[in-house]
Amino acid sequence: MGFSELLIIGAIALIFIGPKQLPEVARAIGRMLNELKRATSDFHTSFTSEIKEDLQSRWNETREQITRLDQPASPPAPTATTSTPSEPPVEEPVTAASGDKQNEDKKS
Repeated sequence: MGFSELLIIGAIALIFIGPKQLPEVARAIGRMLNELKRATSDFHTSFTSEIKEDLQSRWNETREQITRLDQPASPPAPTATTSTPSEPPVEEPVTAASGDKQNEDKKS
């Protein structure tokens, strides 16, 4: 509102309210505006703090999930390895009887 608009509103209020009651009405309007300003400020503060708390809790949950995903689920399982024997396997000596048996099988 500009100065000219406030001047017009003041003149109209002076005409309708009268010079005796104008200061009392102005004080009452000032108090109401002050209470309204305080109420909106309180609402804004509480609304903002609730939103911040909600966002903070969601942020913490997300960070925990990311941390869990970064960590291995379980220690890695040992891999199956075939160990090579340090000594070569010992072959059993072939006896004549077992050699003859093999030769007989081949002949048949």
